[in-house]
Amino acid sequence: MAPPKAVERPSSRLGPSINDGAEALAKGSRVWVLAMPEGSKSRAGGNGTASVAAAAAAAANSTWVPGELRALNVEAGEEVGNASASTGQVALDDGRLLTVELHRIVPANPKLQEGIPDLTHLSYLNEPGITYNLEARYQGDEIYTFAGPVLIALNPCKPLPLYTPEMATKYRAGARDVVASALLPPHIYLVAANAFRRMLREKCNQSLIVNGESGAGKTETTKKAMQYFATLAGGTGVEGQVLETNPILEAFGNAKTLRNHNSSRFGKLIQMHFNASHHICGARIKTYLLEKSRVVHQLKGERSFHIFYQMLRGLKDPARRAALHLPPPNRDAPCAFKCLAQSACWELEGVDDAADFSIVCDALADVGVTPQMQDALMRLLSGVLWLSNLEFVHDEADRNGETYVLAQGPALDACCDLLGVQPEDLSASLTRKRIVTPSETIVKILNLEECLDCRDALAKALYAAAFEWIVEAINRKLDNAPASRQNAASSSGLSISILDIYGFEAFNTNSFEQLCINYANERLQQQFTRHHVRGEQQEYESEGIDWTKVEFVDNQECVDVIEQAPPKGLGVLAVLDAQCRFPKSTDMTFVETLKEALATHPHFSTNVRAPREFTVLHYAGLVPYDCTGFLDKNKDTLNPDLIELMASANGEGSMVPMLGQSIKDDCDANTRRGGQSVGSRFSQQLKELIIELDATGLHFVRCIKPNDKLEPGDFEGPMILHQLRCCGVLEVARIARAGFPTRYGHQAFAERYSILLPPEEQAALLAAAEGVKSGKQVLQGDALEACRKLVDKFGLEPSQYQVGRTKIFFRPGVLGFVEDKWAAMQSGTLLIQASWRMCQQRRRYAAVRGATVALQSAWRARAVWLAFLQMRRELAAARVLQAAWRGHAARCRFLATCQAARTVQEAWRHLQLRRQLLARVAERKERELAAKLEQESFTSLRKKFGCEMDEVQSALAFWRSQGGSSTSQPSSARTPTQPSTPFTPDAAAAAAPPPTATGPHTPASTHVSPRAHTAPQTTTQAPPMPHIKTTSPEAAANGGVSAAANSAAATAAAAATAQRFAVLQEAKETAERLGLENIRLNKQLQLERSLKERYQHKYEEQNAMWSEQLHTLQEYILQVRSTFGDTRLPPLPSALLRVPAPPVGHPASHHHQSLNPLQERPAFTEAKAASFKREAEAKATQARKPSSIASPGSATSTGVKSPTSQPASRSGSTHRSRPVGGGSPASTDERQQQQQQQQQQHG
Repeated sequence: MAPPKAVERPSSRLGPSINDGAEALAKGSRVWVLAMPEGSKSRAGGNGTASVAAAAAAAANSTWVPGELRALNVEAGEEVGNASASTGQVALDDGRLLTVELHRIVPANPKLQEGIPDLTHLSYLNEPGITYNLEARYQGDEIYTFAGPVLIALNPCKPLPLYTPEMATKYRAGARDVVASALLPPHIYLVAANAFRRMLREKCNQSLIVNGESGAGKTETTKKAMQYFATLAGGTGVEGQVLETNPILEAFGNAKTLRNHNSSRFGKLIQMHFNASHHICGARIKTYLLEKSRVVHQLKGERSFHIFYQMLRGLKDPARRAALHLPPPNRDAPCAFKCLAQSACWELEGVDDAADFSIVCDALADVGVTPQMQDALMRLLSGVLWLSNLEFVHDEADRNGETYVLAQGPALDACCDLLGVQPEDLSASLTRKRIVTPSETIVKILNLEECLDCRDALAKALYAAAFEWIVEAINRKLDNAPASRQNAASSSGLSISILDIYGFEAFNTNSFEQLCINYANERLQQQFTRHHVRGEQQEYESEGIDWTKVEFVDNQECVDVIEQAPPKGLGVLAVLDAQCRFPKSTDMTFVETLKEALATHPHFSTNVRAPREFTVLHYAGLVPYDCTGFLDKNKDTLNPDLIELMASANGEGSMVPMLGQSIKDDCDANTRRGGQSVGSRFSQQLKELIIELDATGLHFVRCIKPNDKLEPGDFEGPMILHQLRCCGVLEVARIARAGFPTRYGHQAFAERYSILLPPEEQAALLAAAEGVKSGKQVLQGDALEACRKLVDKFGLEPSQYQVGRTKIFFRPGVLGFVEDKWAAMQSGTLLIQASWRMCQQRRRYAAVRGATVALQSAWRARAVWLAFLQMRRELAAARVLQAAWRGHAARCRFLATCQAARTVQEAWRHLQLRRQLLARVAERKERELAAKLEQESFTSLRKKFGCEMDEVQSALAFWRSQGGSSTSQPSSARTPTQPSTPFTPDAAAAAAPPPTATGPHTPASTHVSPRAHTAPQTTTQAPPMPHIKTTSPEAAANGGVSAAANSAAATAAAAATAQRFAVLQEAKETAERLGLENIRLNKQLQLERSLKERYQHKYEEQNAMWSEQLHTLQEYILQVRSTFGDTRLPPLPSALLRVPAPPVGHPASHHHQSLNPLQERPAFTEAKAASFKREAEAKATQARKPSSIASPGSATSTGVKSPTSQPASRSGSTHRSRPVGGGSPASTDERQQQQQQQQQQHG
């Protein structure tokens, strides 16, 4: 890599405004021309008489415009500084041609350098060039630019994707490597990375100072730096708690001002501590000068602290709002309190106060504030708001009207309830003041203005005490964090501090707070100039470095105006403290004393038209201050009665007693110190802060406000240029370009880069270093000579470095080249060492690997042998298990065979039972059919003879009534004189006996029994029925014998007729019934024959299969018993296994179940099956016999009913008829017994 060349630039005289001159420019060069405002003296092409001072005064309201140099006229013998002797002709871009003084023309940078990231790399470092470069970067959303070691941060006024996790990861490399950081673009992350790297390398604490005007973005820049540190050095959990402090401190310490919507109204210094492993292990926050007056007073268009508006809009719980006496959470909620309503500004565009309140509550919980303490804090804030609504009225008991008391109303009740005090005590403390003297105690009655001041002082004191309590709670949480406690012993003692303090302020009305804020900015600006300008120049002079001196404005005189104290002189704060000690001093006496003490000071002035104002010339400009309230604000005294009242408050869940005791302790401590005022206390804190910062490595970030309205994309050049002048960035950039920003001590440089020297020189250098460490006197020339040799080794040109008395100085960028050389040597050395170590480790690895392979082989052999032994044991066990399993399987098959045999037996029993049931069903059907045929036969008989059966029965009854029913009755028994009644159906019906009359010879019913053919029949033929003649009464009276003879003949004829009629009727009925039964039986016989043939075929097949199976089973059992015995049985033959089992429900299944496999059973042969078959067929044939066929010994087929037979009664007699074909009755019980006997025989 070639060494960097020094930048050549034309020599120029450096004045108060840093400009590169235009004398060496040629015709046609691009230049910037300072355009004077209207009314200023300028001419084209004339000899102007305006002085340089007048031009500089007018430049404040002028703008720079680009153009092209047409001609340059410098008179001989005149200095460049004489504007009247030097002119130039410039053609502006808008077409105008101007002839202006030479001091109003500066060269413009080439187009190639537009938007470069570092201002020191510009060819011409002048005000318009810097402004134009910043604008080009700002329009491209590149808001960060380096000016040497200072980072310029322009507020974008809009969110940008510059702070993503990917961006943080990109800048992590800059925290470890200088070369990598030089290649990264400007960013707040890069500044933080440089601070972290310097802390690790130099073992020194670092500080980031973020400064700028109000609204320049200091608070946001601070938060982004903290986020980067949390990403870079997080992992302990403390970084999350540190980040959670941001919303809390912003809510309680930030407010809207006329220039900024989120302005910090206090200063804070955040210290982050790192452990030995370079991780964040703890943090602490210091605060400076909270603007308490904002609690009770704001200007038009401003707001009080954010927390008040967030609480009013974000607290949604009605119960909590009622407990805090807050109005409904609407837009006009702040109007209910005078301290918030006076500014007429309650909302911020784009800000959601309700959402921010939820974030603040979560953050408070994360830092250790319990919900109970949060409620107490909200009660205190609500009490402060209600304090502003308290009003004073004249005491009615005082006739003179000089005494005031608090007005009764909701405000007083709510305030006393929230603060935990009594209304009478609060009224007495606000309207009276006790003055304790050595001899007595005086009670002073306060006027109305003093009462209001006392009320406001109480509100400010309570809020300030609450703010301090919150900061202490945060510090306790960060100090007591688990990571902090665990890493306390291993803490490295290193820290990085971030200072975020209010910027320079100048309003229409500036009070005591603005004086303190601007005083702090003056001290920080002084430190900045001393660190980067004065310190640089003094070090160059002490080291004997040849360089061009840069003139700068030192603000020591402005600092003296504010803080100078006797015996050196009197400053504003010293005069203010002196006035506060006088009892009768006022704000006017303070101003008069200032005029007398500082009348001749160049940075102090007064205005006759404003007698209560005085003006201080700050580094940023003139600022007038209104002295109203200076004395009270500087004293910051609180009525002792109010302090006692707060300390003795006893409200439940209230913070007032704790805060009151804290205020009381602070007042007692301040009294012991001599009554230190607010101004002197703040001055002391500021001096301590400067001393603390000077002991660290400083890194400056200058935040710039682009426009007053904070509109995105609006770049106001004059405003930005004024801020650059005020903060001294231009001087720093000039010094960084002309000077040597990088330096090393001779010994440190030689020790770091001695590796590049030969070995003998390295040994001498190391011996010198050991002598320095042991306290021996070592020649300085040894280290200096080593530095010269190292510089020659690097090949640097003399313009790129200078060797001082104790240090060696380098131009910008040279150190990176040296580091690259050193890094290359280091990488080469490390490569050689790594290769050698790799060779050694590889040899060790090969030896270890060979031993490992041998051990693994032996181990694997042992494992294989053990596996073989295990396999043999397993095989032996497997044989035993297989044998047992085969025995178990054979037994299971044997039991299955036995089960099959029982199934066959059960199937056969089911078959027999089925046949018996079918026979009974057939018998029942036959009886039902006989009854039906009998009924049908009677119907056909009636149709044939043409008369009803009742008429026949009536005739028979009539005949029996005439004596013809008995053959033994003699004919002489009749009365001869009895008349002969002709036979008519009506007479027979009248003579018929009642149906219920029964006798041995009289039938109970005229209905013929359906079983009449089974009764004994007679073969006697009935005699023919004689012809019946009828006689007249006269004939009957004349002849008695003939009448008796006729009567006997008629009776005999009637009896014969009736008997023949009955026989004929029964014969016809029997013939008809037998014909029908014959037809039915023929059909049924044909059907049964077909079914029998089909079933016989299936039965023979199944019987053959079962016979074969049983035969095989018998052989198998005999073979098993003869060979193995009863305990061990081999598998069944395959032929038996292929025989299917009988279906479920088959009678054979029951037989199979009843078979005992351990007992011998008779062989089920085909002869036995044939015997069973013949018995079944015989029983089926007997069941199918028709009911009309009589058994042997029964009556003949004549159908004559036996005299002794008794037909069944129509009314349902219990007598049963005999079964068909049987000589004895067969009841149900007898049939069941027969079936059981048959089953036992076949079983």
